[in-house]
Amino acid sequence: MDPVTIAAAATAVLTPVAGKIWDKAVDAVGDAAGDTVKKLWGKLADKIMGKEAAREAMEDLAKNPDDTDAQGQLRKQLAKMLEADETLAREVASIVNIDNSTTYITITASGDGSVAAHTITGGVTIGNVYKK
Repeated sequence: MDPVTIAAAATAVLTPVAGKIWDKAVDAVGDAAGDTVKKLWGKLADKIMGKEAAREAMEDLAKNPDDTDAQGQLRKQLAKMLEADETLAREVASIVNIDNSTTYITITASGDGSVAAHTITGGVTIGNVYKK
């Protein structure tokens, strides 16, 4: 489970309502934000408030949710928290619907005329040579 991926998903959930969350806490978010935001903020609020850099990142995002630098700073702070706490990472991943069973496949091609693909159906054209 990649903390950076989880942090990116959490930041994407929090960004649209950052100002509302920050100004009036979770209860003010209301039904418009939905359960995901409430659960996520409920899980992260104390952690964010307890870490100065994370708190500042959230403040900046609340002031300007469209600022990609502010989004990046929050994402970075969340990633650090999630790297340090695997249980929190699993809980946040569950809230933002990150599938823990995702399998990644790495395919490497090297050398002249090499082709890399997971599945090839049909022919492959390499320069002037046709191979089936």
